Amino acid sequence: MERGNAKPRQMVFKDNYFLRFFAFLFVIIFVLIGISVYTVFYIYNIRKTADAQAHITDYLNHTDKTMVSLISAIDILYTLTVSNEEVRHFLSPSAEPELPDVESRERLAAFLWGVCALNPYIESVGIYNYYSNEYLANGFSHPPDMKLFMRVFLGHLSAGVTRDLAKRRHFFLFRSGLPARGEEGPGDTLECISIVYSGADTSGKLSSAISINLNVQKISENIFTDPGGEEIILNEIGSVICVEPGVESIPLTDRAKWSRQTNNQARRSGWLPYNSQGKEKNVAFLRMSESGWTLYRISDPISFHPLYPGMRLYWLIILPAALVFSALAAAIVASRLYRPVEHRIIKLEKENTSYLSTARANYLNNILDEYSESSGNENDWSLYGIKVVPRQLLILIVKWDETEEAPLGDQAFELIVRHSAERCLGAFYCFEITSAKNGEVSILLNPLSKTGDSESDLLPHLERFRKFVPIQAGIQLSITIAVGGMALETRDCAACIHRARNLLRQRFVLGYGHIITAESVKTSLREDIEFPSQLMEKMEKDIHEISKSRFMQHYGSMVDYLHGYCYQAVAPVLLQVITRCLHTMNSVSLDNIPVTLEFYEFNLLFSSLHTLDHSHEWFDRTYDNFLAAVRKNELLRSKKHKHLVIQIQDYTAEHYGDLNFSVETLADHFGYTPNHLSKIFRSETHIYLRNYIKNVRIQHARDMLENTDLPIQEVSLKSGFPNYNYFFSLFRKENGLTPTVYRSRFMGN
Repeated sequence: MERGNAKPRQMVFKDNYFLRFFAFLFVIIFVLIGISVYTVFYIYNIRKTADAQAHITDYLNHTDKTMVSLISAIDILYTLTVSNEEVRHFLSPSAEPELPDVESRERLAAFLWGVCALNPYIESVGIYNYYSNEYLANGFSHPPDMKLFMRVFLGHLSAGVTRDLAKRRHFFLFRSGLPARGEEGPGDTLECISIVYSGADTSGKLSSAISINLNVQKISENIFTDPGGEEIILNEIGSVICVEPGVESIPLTDRAKWSRQTNNQARRSGWLPYNSQGKEKNVAFLRMSESGWTLYRISDPISFHPLYPGMRLYWLIILPAALVFSALAAAIVASRLYRPVEHRIIKLEKENTSYLSTARANYLNNILDEYSESSGNENDWSLYGIKVVPRQLLILIVKWDETEEAPLGDQAFELIVRHSAERCLGAFYCFEITSAKNGEVSILLNPLSKTGDSESDLLPHLERFRKFVPIQAGIQLSITIAVGGMALETRDCAACIHRARNLLRQRFVLGYGHIITAESVKTSLREDIEFPSQLMEKMEKDIHEISKSRFMQHYGSMVDYLHGYCYQAVAPVLLQVITRCLHTMNSVSLDNIPVTLEFYEFNLLFSSLHTLDHSHEWFDRTYDNFLAAVRKNELLRSKKHKHLVIQIQDYTAEHYGDLNFSVETLADHFGYTPNHLSKIFRSETHIYLRNYIKNVRIQHARDMLENTDLPIQEVSLKSGFPNYNYFFSLFRKENGLTPTVYRSRFMGN
């Protein structure tokens, strides 16, 4: 009946006002769709670009770390070289140096060649005495002319390319021509990365130098591993030090421009614009940690920006779809015309909580677990509200000594440690506390006074702290503290916490409630342990004799012996003791049948036992399991032997008349040795097996004499006695009568 209202609603589509309203909605929806699509592509472009830049930055840092590792290895070889007595004598800065003889030069040359062979990247090694203007070089191909080498090196110093002589180590690229290998044609060019370790006299002047020259090609092939770009290393003036194989040459003007831009920037890494033959390129740079050179990576840009030319195909698909969707949406909304639009306002149930404490704990744990370059800035420490700074930072670990009498959660323990530290350490140290792995709590301390920056100054405060913790907890509680030492910068924190965890392992030997330092372990524990063979033999004997009391007594002596040695020495000895005890327990059986024991705790031994004294309980339980298994084995053996005896009796009853039937026949039939089968039969029946067979035959002989008229000789044969005389004498011995008299008396009755 309301159908008459439909006409005005249909007419509204022809209304000029409706058309304007429809057009307005269409434009609004289309613009919103366009903005949304543009935003999605823009955000996607930002994320893809950020991911690409992060990948490149990680690659540059990885390459830098590879070079740092290589230079560290070269530093070790330098130390090996300079520690050689003849090298030191050759480089002696005396006013009138004594030149080495030919034999000494040959030894030095052999030594230098040996140094080259220790690292595949080394091309040659040279030593130079500035006072005597003498040098010696050796290597795999063409050792450099050290006099020419030193002139080039001093020229680099004067030009300001390398660092001054105050630095012990210098880096520069050395190039020189080599003599032609044939009679005609130019020679090759010697090109190497030279690491020069210079020595100066008391006046600060150059006195000697040791040059370790690296093969540029090998370094390029091994440090540039990312196929997605082109890598190159330049020095301070833009000269090519090292370049990825196959990379096209970069004009000197571009390289010089890059060097000026990176040298003028305070930051260590960043990005530079670069146009190569009309194509835009991304150039990432990283100032290397050791050499002062700069590593560049050139790559093609990856862009999903909405206005990027490569996005045209996407827009050809999106625009028609947006037009159709906008028209449909505008028509649906306009058809309702004045229908009110309800807006739902979603109220926030609660405000965002601050995650500063969680972020601070995660940041500290990342630094303590593994140092990264991104966490080395002290500004980041203050950004997270960390009270301490990574300078003169004492690091220690507090571990709760778990006992059944004092159950405690990790969060409660951290809270107790924090309150106790405020009472005992707050007046002397600025500290930061964070939960570590396995229920440990890490404490980072900055001394408030300059005189209180050593471990010896810290120990009295830690002793007070150790005694105060159970008071703060209000329960019987014991803690162990391991002092990891002092970190002078952020990169040292991970090493200190690792040292503290290693010291904490000594709790296994020292027991609960100790403050463990490297010095205390060194003075109280030894490493040169000898395996206690005599005690081990006694314990094995106790297992064989199944004497638990003596076994536990001897193991107590074993523990007393192990208490004087460090964990690293005790662990393998204790493991060997356990292994030998288990092996002996599994071999103890009267029937040579292995005893099956449930030793599931074996794999968890060193993680479940917190101290060496706790191993008494484990061995006590293990020995009880061993005794139970032995008793079970004896019970099974008894049942098995009773069944075997019944089988022997049945078999004897069937075959007693066989003239060849004997104990050996039974042993072969049942798969035993005659002696062992006889022992089993006697242990169950208290009669020897041979006597049993004899008695069965005599009994059957009596039955035949009583119930048949067979001749005596035939009775002897049917009873299993082939020798009539033996049967006659044996029957008379067993029955007191001869077979003839026995039959006559039985018949007479």
